[in-house]
Amino acid sequence: MLEGLELEGGWRVTQLLERAPGATGSHFSTPYIVERQDGSERGFLKALDFTVALDMPMPIADALQLLTKAYVFERNLVLKCAAAGMSNVIKGVDAGQIRIEHTDVNPLLAEVPYIILEEADSDIRAHANAHLGTLDEAWTYRICHGAANGVRQLHQADVAHQDLKPSNVMAKGSTGMIGDLGRAWLKDGSGVFDGGEFFAGDITYAPPECLYRAAFGDHWDRMLCNDMYQVGSLLVFFCTGSGMTALIHRRLPPVFHWTHWPNDYENVLPYVRNAFDRVIDEIESGLTTERARDVISLIRRLCDPDPQRRGWHRYQRTLQQYSMERCVSAFDRLARLAEIDFRRSTLR
Repeated sequence: MLEGLELEGGWRVTQLLERAPGATGSHFSTPYIVERQDGSERGFLKALDFTVALDMPMPIADALQLLTKAYVFERNLVLKCAAAGMSNVIKGVDAGQIRIEHTDVNPLLAEVPYIILEEADSDIRAHANAHLGTLDEAWTYRICHGAANGVRQLHQADVAHQDLKPSNVMAKGSTGMIGDLGRAWLKDGSGVFDGGEFFAGDITYAPPECLYRAAFGDHWDRMLCNDMYQVGSLLVFFCTGSGMTALIHRRLPPVFHWTHWPNDYENVLPYVRNAFDRVIDEIESGLTTERARDVISLIRRLCDPDPQRRGWHRYQRTLQQYSMERCVSAFDRLARLAEIDFRRSTLR
């Protein structure tokens, strides 16, 4: 319905983007490409779809209120991040509302709020699928480095992402950018999904302790710990094509699975760790890079199923344990070493 329409700010909607098979997230919006009318800039538009309120398991008035609150939250947050100059967070360019002048349109679509974001090359899941087996090692580490740096920038602004997965990480050349802040958690508790005690994002990529509903530390520590796990799972995705949680799930006996386990996480943790160790061994056996030992060490550190041992646990119960600064440095080192090897190979 929006194709061809002109928006405020000199934008024109040029193309509806089809939802990729198997895509997750963004169920409340419809994606488009937009261009400045003078052709000077392109962007990505998210149009809020109020009609999903009809299928939500709550009174329609409550559903519409939730959708509106979620839209306003994400709009304000992406524009705030852009104003703060976060270099590895997809920039919010514009936002507004457009009226669709159709006499037969569903009343819920008559007024369409939207957010315009800067355009990236593609999400890294699509890129990896298109270049399976030929991904450049240095490019992989640079994408992870950019994603980790984006998370670091959010944490410095007291924002936790909570939904970092391959489809929410974008590539701009060899730089990783993180997007889709709709499930973000704010330290001051003012976000839409802050009421979720354990995890607000896609549970397919949730840390295992969240799936067992295990609480530790304070709420902010848990959010930082969740983000760290998901950064590590991003590296696992590049190694295997799957996230760490899915790999653990496949190797965990059904009786110990989070949908069946009746007791606390401490009692099931040895079995989760056993599945985790099997995943690590399989990843290591498949790595051919000279940096295999460093890659495995980083995955272990970032994805440890015990949140008390995750991160730099020698700084346990301090701000340094889940610090993304060290994570950013680790990926930068891996990328630099891979780049040096590449230059050497071209000189032979």
